[in-house]
Amino acid sequence: MNQVKFNNKIKYLLISVTSFILSIIFLNISFYITKDEQISAQICLVLLFISNLMLFLKFYKSKLETKVFIFIFLLSSIFFRIFEYYLFIFLLSELTYLNISWFLALIISFIFKFIIFDKIFN
Repeated sequence: MNQVKFNNKIKYLLISVTSFILSIIFLNISFYITKDEQISAQICLVLLFISNLMLFLKFYKSKLETKVFIFIFLLSSIFFRIFEYYLFIFLLSELTYLNISWFLALIISFIFKFIIFDKIFN
């Protein structure tokens, strides 16, 4: 593995950890305000999208043109946010624990994103 590819994986991991921590904070604050799991998840996913876009643009010096990068990021983010939302709702109905359901949904989504983004950005 060359140094650039390794650095990109480290950057992605750092962005993912930051995103994960922010998502737990966003989810719990929005649940505290709304008292509704589904609305909280939707608010959290929108805030995650915005924060992830800013983090990716700041830390990734992509080979792709910025407009192309944003377009790919938008499409993949919409897909993964919908996937995470429905996976979260499913897990919440099975487990009934808000944070554990959210954690599992994000971990599963992270694994898929790590594989897919590695192919896109290299």
